[in-house]
Amino acid sequence: MVPRRFYPVMAMLALLGLLLAACAPAATPTPAQPAQPTPAPKVKITYWEQESEEVDAFLDELAAEFTKSNPNVTVERAHYGNEELRDQFQAASLAGAAPELVRVPNDFAGPFSALGIIAKATEVFDRAFLDQFIPEALNATRVKGEIWGVPDNYGNHLMLLYNQDLVKEPPKDTDELIKIAQELTRGDSYGFAYNLNEPFWLAPWLGAFGTWPL
Repeated sequence: MVPRRFYPVMAMLALLGLLLAACAPAATPTPAQPAQPTPAPKVKITYWEQESEEVDAFLDELAAEFTKSNPNVTVERAHYGNEELRDQFQAASLAGAAPELVRVPNDFAGPFSALGIIAKATEVFDRAFLDQFIPEALNATRVKGEIWGVPDNYGNHLMLLYNQDLVKEPPKDTDELIKIAQELTRGDSYGFAYNLNEPFWLAPWLGAFGTWPL
């Protein structure tokens, strides 16, 4: 506490201090320092795939290019066999330990979406991004009206190949195909062959006649 008798003196000192401050030259402003950019947070992306060694080498090249442009991101790839990947991803997802991405054939969208272990593409990407894709390629992951993935390639189409030494002009329709095949079938030689035990090979016939498996 301050004794009362010193109040007048303290008041004079305070007034003098204010006057001296008013007469003092203005302080030179300190130059503003440029704002330091906030470093991008470190991000790790793990994805699982079931491709061949040749495709895996290409995927690693793409990941390296991406990391070069985004040094704060680390990309890790894990390889599995086709059926193994499906089982492992389902188990890891249900255990809360799934990778951020999974690269699989589009037919995996059915069981994965039914289990609720993947996100809808519309929840991850905006419409402008999704509109860049060929509609048929994007629709390959559609289940019950919802899109569950995005394609990074579009192919694996079945093709009708013919031997030009035996067939001069390819058939124009199915009737002509059957006729040529019958004419070329002799002994151990067959005019037409495809895998009857794999439903995938039936798809072109269904599509040609206006129907589809599902």
